[in-house]
Amino acid sequence: METQHGASVLQQLESDVFPDVGAKPIVAITPLMVLATIRIIEARGAIDTARRLPHRMSAIFVYGIASGVCTNDPAAIIASAIAPMKLGGRRPTVTNREKVRAVLPACDGADGATVIKLAMRLLALTAVRPGEAAGAAWFEFEGLDGDATPRSGASPRYA
Repeated sequence: METQHGASVLQQLESDVFPDVGAKPIVAITPLMVLATIRIIEARGAIDTARRLPHRMSAIFVYGIASGVCTNDPAAIIASAIAPMKLGGRRPTVTNREKVRAVLPACDGADGATVIKLAMRLLALTAVRPGEAAGAAWFEFEGLDGDATPRSGASPRYA
């Protein structure tokens, strides 16, 4: 059974790696070929993807080495040649009550879809990392209303 993460990795490989080196035999792929593929991704500004892909490619080469299909990992060799991540500067923390009280109205007044505004409120109210909130299972939200009666039409599974 394919996981959501596995599907995402495969989609990324199909769109970013396979067009350049996918048709080549694994033993014919060199560090320069891997680096050229990564440079294309960096050039379009997808630095995070460019940093992740060598690791994902390396996992394929390691599996190939363990299976006796290839003898080296050209993706591991280029790790130090990848552009560093540039963070957007300081990210100050909200540390006083007045600023904390301003967070929720700012979420409600932000541009974007309702689901985005609700996601920002959830993050502000729970102080969890975005990845944790996105990966949370429905059962983790059960019982948050205490003894409140579920709304009509609510799924009995989550009531």
